[in-house]
Amino acid sequence: MLRTKRITSFLLAFVMVFSIFVGTVSKADETKETVKASLVSLKVDGKDIGEAITQNVLNKYGLKLKSEETGELYDFNSEDKKLVSRETYTIISGSKYEIKSVVADEYLPLKEEDDFKIIAIGANHNFVIELTTKPTAEFKATIEKPEGIEDDIKAEIYEKGKTTPFVEDFKLGVETKLTKGIDYELKFKNVPAGYAIHEKDKEEALSFYEFKLEENLEVNFELKKKPETDKIKRLAGDDRYETAVEIAQKAYPTSENLIVANGQVSADALAAGPLANALEAPILLVRDNSAIQGVRDYIRDNGVNKIYVVGGVNSVSENLVTELKAVKEGVTTGRIYGKDRYETSIEVALNLKDRGYTNGVIIANGTNEKDVDALAASTYATENKMPIVLTNGNVLTSEVKAGLKAIGITKATIIGGPQTVAEKVINGTDLTFTSERRISGSDRFETSVAIAEKLTQANVKTVVVANAYKSPDALTAGPLAYAKNAAIILSKADELTSSQKTYIGGIKNIETAYITGGINSVNDAVETTLQTLVENSRDK
Repeated sequence: MLRTKRITSFLLAFVMVFSIFVGTVSKADETKETVKASLVSLKVDGKDIGEAITQNVLNKYGLKLKSEETGELYDFNSEDKKLVSRETYTIISGSKYEIKSVVADEYLPLKEEDDFKIIAIGANHNFVIELTTKPTAEFKATIEKPEGIEDDIKAEIYEKGKTTPFVEDFKLGVETKLTKGIDYELKFKNVPAGYAIHEKDKEEALSFYEFKLEENLEVNFELKKKPETDKIKRLAGDDRYETAVEIAQKAYPTSENLIVANGQVSADALAAGPLANALEAPILLVRDNSAIQGVRDYIRDNGVNKIYVVGGVNSVSENLVTELKAVKEGVTTGRIYGKDRYETSIEVALNLKDRGYTNGVIIANGTNEKDVDALAASTYATENKMPIVLTNGNVLTSEVKAGLKAIGITKATIIGGPQTVAEKVINGTDLTFTSERRISGSDRFETSVAIAEKLTQANVKTVVVANAYKSPDALTAGPLAYAKNAAIILSKADELTSSQKTYIGGIKNIETAYITGGINSVNDAVETTLQTLVENSRDK
């Protein structure tokens, strides 16, 4: 993988550095001189690239210089100092510099024992830059699938500790050249629910495979069905739409009511959790003008008589609503919406007024980056008969203020920390804070624990674990949590925090804990930890 640093700067800076006279000079002796970028040749692995260096060649390299005397770092690739081939540049004659290639993916350091190389060379501008590519080896991975699994398993390769894939679309069964000596992780992306990846002929299930190449390596994996367990139930499909159907079937095998919301932009449905709980209804996700067959099947087979559409026609089109209504004779529909997510949230609150949701209001952030707190709060909101209204973090819109006044709500609880929702959010309203005032933790993981701790613990029988950064899974998990008397715990993809484990460990006699989403949302390491916690709960 080559970064986007430009050789222009690499070559030019080399030229400048090589133009420096050997030795250190005093301030009085400092002189300026110019050098030209054209007097350069380049060799890679001993092959002469030649003086006619093309832009494609230039794009492969980068350079930083650091003054030995001052420690100042001069980055020739920064926007304000970007250099162009064939120009002339001013340098300080006689100073010493350290030189470093900033494109290290495929090239060895300029000096074996150190990325930096100190140079102070005379003013001969005709010179050769030599780079040596890093040694590589071939890596190949294969996987055996049981009968009935038709879809190809996808994979990515990461450098250990990195969050961006080194090889984004790794082809199983195909040799891929990788650098020797690097710690890599092979991660599988779309493992079917109920299955796990194993290294061939080994019992341990893998969340990922760690390896380092010293020579060519081939590894064989197999996809195995997980042993049945009553401790953990993972509800997952190939995507968010199928996952929502799986959750709906478990939460409400039969339901007269159904909530439908857009799964691509889920903001409209953020406040729908308490409504779903009040209606004892699942939430299913659709695209703006289409729905998967599973949505139609649920309407036809699970007793649905009324569909509540949350969101305007740009979120769920009238054509789609007509199609869903026609799936089963006698089904009626209604739409709850506003001009934006904030007004939609107050429209949901107004709908809940006649259902007794007048004890106060929960205020949560409705922006895309910080909306997950609203999802974690649905069970708490239902238990306390409080609707959820959304804010941008600083103010309530005029429509929300008017709606709260119409409902007659005077008390508010904030969900999330001060950086998520400021206390000034109630300015210009008749609201005062409840005794809780604010429920929050140090981050979204800890906030979900703080919300769980505010539930009536005698009523909490289990937990629903969802990914804290993938809101559709958490959105549709709300009705499941209510139906199963569960707290919602928002986790990292690969681990539960210490406080999350402590909270779950305090629940007695958990029958079954639930995970929503596939292993890319909540991986097998979390499932293993959760299974241990469930087992321990049964010993209390």
